[in-house]
Amino acid sequence: MGNSIINTPHLDQLASKSTIFNNCFVTTSICPTSRASILTGLYASNHNIWDFQSGMNEALWSKSLPYLFQQKGYRTGFIGKWGLGGKLPTSKYDFFSGFSGQGEYYKNGIHLQDRLLSSFQDFIEGPLEKPFFLQVSFKTPHVQDGASEPFQAPSSLKGLYTEWIPKRLPTDAMKYFHNLPLMIQKGEGIKRYKKRYQLDTQFQHNMRQYYRLITGMDQTIGKALEIIETKNLLHDTIIILTSDNGLLTGEYGLAGKWWMFEGSIRVPLTIYIPGKSPTRDTRMSLNIDIAPTLQKLCNLKNQENHGLELIHPNQYYEREAFYYEHRFQTNDVKILPSSGLRTNQHKYIKFKNPTNTEEFLFNIAIDRHEKYNLAHLKQYQYLLSEMRNLHDKLELNLTDGFSD
Repeated sequence: MGNSIINTPHLDQLASKSTIFNNCFVTTSICPTSRASILTGLYASNHNIWDFQSGMNEALWSKSLPYLFQQKGYRTGFIGKWGLGGKLPTSKYDFFSGFSGQGEYYKNGIHLQDRLLSSFQDFIEGPLEKPFFLQVSFKTPHVQDGASEPFQAPSSLKGLYTEWIPKRLPTDAMKYFHNLPLMIQKGEGIKRYKKRYQLDTQFQHNMRQYYRLITGMDQTIGKALEIIETKNLLHDTIIILTSDNGLLTGEYGLAGKWWMFEGSIRVPLTIYIPGKSPTRDTRMSLNIDIAPTLQKLCNLKNQENHGLELIHPNQYYEREAFYYEHRFQTNDVKILPSSGLRTNQHKYIKFKNPTNTEEFLFNIAIDRHEKYNLAHLKQYQYLLSEMRNLHDKLELNLTDGFSD
């Protein structure tokens, strides 16, 4: 699908039959916030889930996809990493086999991907008189936080990618790191970088393990698709593949996500619809578009949200820009709050220090690695002002209510 090294034949096969959205992004790059946005189509400024403790209250749940599908008569299911705070919603799904927190890759010698597949088989073997809505939420390829082995791929795949020499990204250099706001230079991103990527041996080992995790997930998805075909369900099942955030693997000397750099916010999105011709869609799409798209495709009750219907029989929607926000903060993990604006050509990032703000401006059409901050150059002050003004307008719209 775009990476010539990693081996994902089952995902590639599914994508060849699907609509591939080449430019999909998240509106907040962290697990709980992004997952709430996927389920509701709402920005975090509206759903207010900014941390790992907050759960979805009843009012918010009534706007979510699993609730709307259940009200439509679907059998609903959830498998894998729940990723939000509060109590696990065990009673809000017809079938629930999820876990709170980060979970563990290995349990009693069995890898998590195999355990997820077992739960998938249990769901599919259940009653099929009604149509179903099922979320399979992989932990893969998330790190195992706090472990000496951060990317715990299945041991059966340890022979893969051994000859591959991972290359560092162009901005994985101290000269780019020292251009960042001071709070980032002293924060969580550099701490994690030193643990995962600073030494070449660390970097190469962890990138190989990262790829092995993804290949293992591909194998699990392939087995799940085979089960669906055996049950003669593929001709009548919409399948969406996406992620709740990206991952920085050394850009700017950082590890993690959080900020509006491309590696953090860019995610895959493919939508398989039986009978629809495969295509590539180059529009900017967002995680908040999934909910309204499924509401339209499955004739669910319409819920007001911030997203666009990506697949519509009669209309074609396109956004010129999107707003990004990130406010996650804990006593232990210091993440510099930020927001931003992205168009097809430019990106504006506003880092919100306690006493001041710092602005970054990139021409991402020609500087895809975001090497050159143009915000301080005289010839870009008009563009900077335009981007700042549109950013502020969209930010204000979110606090005032719904807008296009």
